[in-house]
Amino acid sequence: MASIPTSYGDDGGDDESGALQQRSMVTEDHPLANVPNDFELAEKSSAAPAPLHASPSARAIQFPLPPPQTSTAGQQHATPHLVDSPTRTLDEFVDLFLLQDETMHTRLHPDPIPANISDHDKLELLVARRAFAEVVTLTHQLLHGAHSHYAPIWRTLLEGNEKGSLLALESQRMQLLQIATMHMHAMLKLQRFDELQKELASWKFARSFNDGPSWVPWSFRIAYATCLLYANDVNDGSNDGSLVVDVLHDLRDSIPAQDFISLLRVDQTICNYYCREKQWRMALASLQNMANHVSAACQQHDANDENDVNAVLALAHSCELWSRQGRVLLQAGATEAASSIFQQASSHWARLSSNAEPSLAQKHAIIGMVPAQLLMNEGLLSFANNKYEHALECFRRAAHHVKPMISQESNTPANVWSVESVLVTETSYALYGDCMNNMALCAIYTCRLHEAIHVMESLVRENPTAFLTERVALNLCTLYELQCDTSVAARKKRVLQLLAKRFTLHDVANECFRLQQ
Repeated sequence: MASIPTSYGDDGGDDESGALQQRSMVTEDHPLANVPNDFELAEKSSAAPAPLHASPSARAIQFPLPPPQTSTAGQQHATPHLVDSPTRTLDEFVDLFLLQDETMHTRLHPDPIPANISDHDKLELLVARRAFAEVVTLTHQLLHGAHSHYAPIWRTLLEGNEKGSLLALESQRMQLLQIATMHMHAMLKLQRFDELQKELASWKFARSFNDGPSWVPWSFRIAYATCLLYANDVNDGSNDGSLVVDVLHDLRDSIPAQDFISLLRVDQTICNYYCREKQWRMALASLQNMANHVSAACQQHDANDENDVNAVLALAHSCELWSRQGRVLLQAGATEAASSIFQQASSHWARLSSNAEPSLAQKHAIIGMVPAQLLMNEGLLSFANNKYEHALECFRRAAHHVKPMISQESNTPANVWSVESVLVTETSYALYGDCMNNMALCAIYTCRLHEAIHVMESLVRENPTAFLTERVALNLCTLYELQCDTSVAARKKRVLQLLAKRFTLHDVANECFRLQQ
């Protein structure tokens, strides 16, 4: 039996979110197995934007495809109109792809960016749209441009002049760090590791935990250390990641013992690193450190909430951590231990959630997503035990639960630099996308190729910006190869590639579409 790559992120994110995939991997025999695991950082893949230090939370499974099966369903075309008229242009094929489902109100093009918004608002919008090349250009102008009012503050930071940086307003300083974090995030998404590594080397103020500017928050330092970890590790292919993870441990030792939220976030990043390195025991130890602080962190984060509200919040976060522990165990092949932890999460939530007010789920997203996470746990465990039909039903129910929550989010998560929750968790967009991806993989394992393609194409049509990620593009293009002859599959893949270009999805690399050069 194939082992379960427990997915988690966020996105995801992120993004984690998911750490960064070598492009050569996508040409191997079973590309679905090579799509980045979601319990790794979002920067490993270009999944929906997620915070830089998103940590493991098994989201979508990625498995090798089973051998092609002979079935009538597998011979059908999920998008027959894409091949009926070879005289159509690719742009027309993209329009037809988006309009195929009349029940959806899919936009054919993204809305134009308003001309009268501030640079900072424009940045957030570009990040939400995953136009990361434009993000890099704009953030560079804001940090170094001659006419930028952020540039003088940035220079004082690079020069180590703390007194000079204090002359700026606090709001300007915080916006500056948000811009810098978005810059790091975009560089990782574009896999511009050489440039990022050189830039981070000059940001000594973020690495100097003892004598750096006192006003730089721990969340920025964690983001910096995370980017340093992955830029170094992927760029030179060496084992320097183990040296940079020491920076994270040093950072953890520098955080005040009563700053439980910052301790949780740095432990999330450390856990991500150990998961990526398949050091399962160390990953579980990091998760246990997080579990030890989660209750105090909830009280610290929501000090004005009543005790019963904090109790529900603490349990919701504990369920999240138990889910992550179980998914790490699944990844390690310990299915019985994973089952026990998943059951612990379900039983504890069932006892307390019945007393929770429905309004809490609206105020705190993590509370509303716990039932979907528990269904995902059940589905992942069923998949590990080859019970694909039951797994598919679990993923379908989880998607049905989380879908109404998507409409409550303004857009694809734009504030990748902002961490306002106790834990960095995946968004409803990321969780919904993972459910649909897992449903498609279950359909593949039960010889329903047509249904798998329909699920994934419907996901893309629903919101290309949120759901057309590297993983989805790679999986869907692989399914096209199984379904169609070479010329038809190539056309469908080019349509998907042009769709990503139309919506400025700069983090979906050309290699994901599996087209012959």
